[in-house]
Amino acid sequence: MLYPFLVLGVLVLGLASSIGGIIHLSKQNALLKERVLHALDQVQEQNRQIKELELNTKDYLEKHRPSNTKTIQQRYSQTKTAKELHTCQEQLTHVENLLQIFKSQTDALKVNP
Repeated sequence: MLYPFLVLGVLVLGLASSIGGIIHLSKQNALLKERVLHALDQVQEQNRQIKELELNTKDYLEKHRPSNTKTIQQRYSQTKTAKELHTCQEQLTHVENLLQIFKSQTDALKVNP
């Protein structure tokens, strides 16, 4: 007669511990969800800051581009492609280098006649 009560007591204890485990796991799940949402907010804020920095960098580079490049781009904006613009910049740089060499040689000739 005692055996059924003992089995029933063990089952009740098992049920109680299972319910306690479920409650504990649900609390842990809620904490983890909160951490994930907090981490997601931080990542979104960092992404927003990165995009803002990229835009600021792009604006800065646009404003501080050499005037020669700006002039070439404005002059050929309608008729030239970006590749041709790059070629124009290379040609301008090459001509400026040749001019510097020419100036240095003529200065050297003036000093040593």
